[in-house]
Amino acid sequence: MSIIEFAENVLGFKLSSFQKDLLMILQNDTDYIKYVKKKSHTMVKVLDVYDRWRSTAATI
Repeated sequence: MSIIEFAENVLGFKLSSFQKDLLMILQNDTDYIKYVKKKSHTMVKVLDVYDRWRSTAATI
């Protein structure tokens, strides 16, 4: 069973084409997932700053 079949059939997710592409990358490249996991804290910080910036810009 592929990762996409698992997500859609077992978990019941409705995936976009972009999400399917990302899952295929993860399925086929375990080094990539190791990199993402290592960098996830950095990405969380970046996204948090972006979200705060957008909400601040919207109120000005």
